[in-house]
Amino acid sequence: MAEVLLLVEHAEGALKKVTSELITAARALGTPAAVVVGKPGTAAPLVDGLKEAGAEKIYVAESDDAEKYLITPYVDVLASLVESNSPAAVLLSANADGKEIAGRLAARLGSGLLVDVVGVEDGNKFVHSIFGGAFTVEAQVSGDTPIVTVRGGAIEAEPQAGAGEQVTVEVPAAAENATKITAREPAVAGDRPELTEATIVVSGGRGVGSADNFHVVEELADSLGAAVGASRAAVDSGYYPGQFQVGQTGKTVSPQLYIALGISGAIQHRAPSPAGATQCRVAGTPATFHAHSRPGSNSVITKGNSTSSDVCTVPVACNASAVCGSSSRAARTVGPHSGHASRSTSRSHTADGGAAMLRSTVSIMVESS
Repeated sequence: MAEVLLLVEHAEGALKKVTSELITAARALGTPAAVVVGKPGTAAPLVDGLKEAGAEKIYVAESDDAEKYLITPYVDVLASLVESNSPAAVLLSANADGKEIAGRLAARLGSGLLVDVVGVEDGNKFVHSIFGGAFTVEAQVSGDTPIVTVRGGAIEAEPQAGAGEQVTVEVPAAAENATKITAREPAVAGDRPELTEATIVVSGGRGVGSADNFHVVEELADSLGAAVGASRAAVDSGYYPGQFQVGQTGKTVSPQLYIALGISGAIQHRAPSPAGATQCRVAGTPATFHAHSRPGSNSVITKGNSTSSDVCTVPVACNASAVCGSSSRAARTVGPHSGHASRSTSRSHTADGGAAMLRSTVSIMVESS
């Protein structure tokens, strides 16, 4: 079988989980061949993990230039391997760097390019999820070597021991006009999971109301062991740093549980998760949130101050999406095998400045299976 090249994603001497997913996807197309690009010594701590994940061959491209120049060394190495080995495909992670490398590589080689792939089918067909997950489509690239970026978390990793044969390859000298990195400033790492690799993500939007109110999003995330995200509107409003932005202009996430607080329902926040995942969304006003954890395995989100309440209970194991907001005053329970939701409603009116207003508290209880 022909080789399928995949660019290894790593950080601080450890493989990122998307690398195992890329190896699994590559196995469906041919023989997985991992490509490690970095400064001297980068590959050594990664080899065992790559073998365990199923890499049959490991191309090691190490050079100081890989750290000195932006993107170009990765494109040069992959282009050289494609020209010499004629692989069946080249797979990369669908993150910011992966998409730029893929685009440059496809342009240089004259190959077809597919982005944000979520599955691989027989016959070199690739699956995309479009229109917020409303449709699934198959695509196929004409030409010899398709360049494909795979959405992290979309393909379940299936480790299978590989031979891990190591082959050293040269990093071509960078062109004179290549963009050079003059300084690096490490990102401040916290105790929370990395956003793009987290299995649980709690995101806040402009509906949270202020930067000070974002502590509620953080407290809920910490109680669930989750990563914190933010919508573009929240970032633009100065509520949270841009490095945590989720969406088309931010980071792509594929958690098993996604909780959105105060987000209006932009399509990228309504379908950020793979099939079978659970989404909980709380929207509407007022935008004052209070979060706490109950003893045991339950976590609760509460919105607003009210005289009536809405509760949505969603088992994590079910394939369901629960939407609760101030416009939906209902208590719902969606079971893993039920085709409908039971509903009970309650309403209460209070006087506020002479006007009758409907107030509510919305709680979402997330139960572990």
